[in-house]
Amino acid sequence: MEPDQYRGTTSGEATCREELEALFFCASFLLGNWPKRVIADCVFVPGLAVDEWQEDEDDDGILNTAAALYHQAATELPSGGARTVVIPGNVGSMPEGRGGMRSPTGYPGGTVWHRELLLLDVPADAIVFYACEDVGPDGKSWHTRTEADAFVAMARARGWTSAVVLATPFHTLRVLCTLVQALIDARYRLRLFPVTPR
Repeated sequence: MEPDQYRGTTSGEATCREELEALFFCASFLLGNWPKRVIADCVFVPGLAVDEWQEDEDDDGILNTAAALYHQAATELPSGGARTVVIPGNVGSMPEGRGGMRSPTGYPGGTVWHRELLLLDVPADAIVFYACEDVGPDGKSWHTRTEADAFVAMARARGWTSAVVLATPFHTLRVLCTLVQALIDARYRLRLFPVTPR
């Protein structure tokens, strides 16, 4: 008979168990299909590095998918999608956002993504910025957790109950785990639908 593996665990072991439970919880999201008939309140798009930190300038289809989800919900007979596209409002790394200077982050910035979404026919009033600390000369950083916290605060303020979580395949699990923990810490509930670019 095997001993109970959780009796007498240290705080580090308990934390590891909690992280594994969160990972299992998030993995169950990934294995399910996104319900096509659900119209979510928003599509949450975490920042993504798309400049010299990557091999190319492509956003990996994130913005095209975000626009497609918006348009899917905006049709006369909606079959799913999301009503609002939520992107980080950070200044980002493009020179136009920093007075000709690059920043330490690879995210192009809210201005750049906003302009690209407008070119994809997403109306300005359907694009919302969530605020989180920008990376500046003082070395302060933003990352998946700060983005998740900022998004959860916005969702609570707007009374949202559902969100499509749009991220690249390699980033999706980390975003979901982080978002679930941010929701737990904020004691807020959101129905989450993970989606990767089409």
